Order: sequence, then structure tokens, then C-alpha cells
Amino acid sequence: GLLDSPTSGSILLQGKPTQNLSYKEAARLRSRFLGFIFQSFNLFPVLNAFENVEYPLLFHPLTRKERRDRVWAALADVQLREVALHRPDELSGGQRQRVAIARALVTHPLLILADEPTANLDSESAEAIMAAMQRLNQSHRTTFVFSTHDPRVVHHATRIVRISDGVIQHDGPQATVTNLLEKRISK
Repeated sequence: GLLDSPTSGSILLQGKPTQNLSYKEAARLRSRFLGFIFQSFNLFPVLNAFENVEYPLLFHPLTRKERRDRVWAALADVQLREVALHRPDELSGGQRQRVAIARALVTHPLLILADEPTANLDSESAEAIMAAMQRLNQSHRTTFVFSTHDPRVVHHATRIVRISDGVIQHDGPQATVTNLLEKRISK
């Protein structure tokens, strides 16, 4: 998320190295190109779903109408227009996660970093969330990067990078990892 610099190697965003950015430059790039989905949703409890989704747009040079249009579109993308005026404590876990996804999408980022997006959800909600993100990946051309321990997430990915103790153990297409998982389960 451009908060830390790598201990080795480099991170390129839009082809430009990020390690020597000032705090202000990193914040601007983060706001413009990155979206975040947190494991615990990180919704503001005093704001309704609409206001939670709108919040990151307050830092963008948009008119009120442009902001409202983007929020309604993002809520429609995750099929939550009907709960726009509900606060987080009035929503199910799956609905809260979809609000968090809409909030990440509303700025039209190139990349969304999702930390354990299915961890706090039942199987049905987790499947719906992953299907929604897969659909949004296709329709918005947004790349999603997941950190997860949930094997159900693997079946929705096109590429898997498995990291263990800071070392890349595997980097390849989803089918390869699915085969590895099936072999591990059958043992």
C-alpha cells in the first residue's frame, strides 16, 4: 500500500519506482491507483453504507453529483443499493464486506489489495463475495491481489503466488495450484 519500502528489490506503479516517494506523493498515488479491502471491513460505524463508500471520494476533485453517481454505481456493482442508508451494525457480514468492496472500487483503482476478504464470512457469503470480485475484475479491468488462508479463494484466481516465510514458493496459473491442492488433500 506504499506505506513501507521493500527491503530488497523495487515496486513499480505505472512503471515508476515507489521507494523514494515523499509521504505526500505516496498518499496521492495510493488514493489514485490503489483500493483496499480489510479483513475486518474497517467501515465507519456512524456512517451509512452510502457515506462509507463515498468517503474516499472526498479527497478527489469531483463534484457532489459525480461523487453521488460513482457511489450509486459502486453500490449497484455489489448489489447493495437497497441498503445504502443502513449503518454497518444493521448489515450482515457479507453485506459489510460488499460495502468495503464498493468503497475500494469507487475511486476506479488499477489495483485492489484485499486482506483475507472471506475470513469473517460463512461459506455462502464468501462464495458470493469471490464471485462478485471476479465479475468486477472482468467488468472494471481492476486487478485484485488477495492475501488469504482460504482455499476457496484459489478457485476464483487466474494466477496464484504462494509465499511462505517471505519466499515465493510458487508463481503460476490457478490450475497448477489447484492440482497441487488436490494432490495434498488426496494424501
